[in-house]
Amino acid sequence: MSKMTLCITLYNKESFLIDLKNKRINISNIRFNDERIIFDSSFICYLKIKKYYKNIEVIKDNIISKMYSNLIKTIANLFIISLCLSLFFIAENRIFYININGVSETLNERISERLKNYGIKKYIKKPSYEYLERINKNIHSELIDEISVMSIVIEGVYINVNYQKRKKPIFIEKTKTKIYAKKDAVIKDYNVISGNILIRRNQFVRKGELLVDDVIIRNDKEFYVGTKGIIYGYVYYTYEDIIRDENDLFDKIFLIKKEIANSYLEGEHIESENIIRNDDKTIFHFTCVEILNSY
Repeated sequence: MSKMTLCITLYNKESFLIDLKNKRINISNIRFNDERIIFDSSFICYLKIKKYYKNIEVIKDNIISKMYSNLIKTIANLFIISLCLSLFFIAENRIFYININGVSETLNERISERLKNYGIKKYIKKPSYEYLERINKNIHSELIDEISVMSIVIEGVYINVNYQKRKKPIFIEKTKTKIYAKKDAVIKDYNVISGNILIRRNQFVRKGELLVDDVIIRNDKEFYVGTKGIIYGYVYYTYEDIIRDENDLFDKIFLIKKEIANSYLEGEHIESENIIRNDDKTIFHFTCVEILNSY
């Protein structure tokens, strides 16, 4: 325990010491200097002595000094902790890295430039998920002929841009074969140069249904003309999952889109998405435009 150095002036030193002993007041390191008695004592004992001897003096207060010292250290430590916490929260709410994960350097540069145009760069305050989703849709629309699916998400101090490069456009040749639907769909549009068209826009067709015949009939005679053209249809996909975290939601959307658009060619794309969330599960509904014919 820290001690105080005290001093008292008395003519009868012996009676003072006996008095303290009777009152069970402990002192130590006793020195005499003429009529003065100098000794060490605890703060509590100092208060007891002061009740009986008003002329007691404090020569050195190690307790107060230590308290001041501890107080200064505590204040300094609190300041350092506050500074570190402030810097941490500032850093935690800033973006320090932007990663564009793709196989095309040209596309990476074009995406990077577009992100800068939207104010997405290093050291900015973290943008909202809604703003990133809006930017994602805008950039994807601008590069729709080159990118089949794209996602922009925040992960800690990172912004990660993931995309899948669209495959080369389909090369259409005239062929002597019938065109069948590759999957269930609603006819969106078609451009058939050769063949007997058996469908109309907004018509629902089943997988395997004949869309364009390679035979036309004139005057009760069959003529093989072959087929040449392209047919687009609306195809619908629905997924269900349990999503608890907002980051997981955006990651899941990208993974589903990537799975859907894995083999998409030019002209094929995810047109819209609808997400329904409740306490039990999340339902993802995607409307896609796909090529329905095969050659």
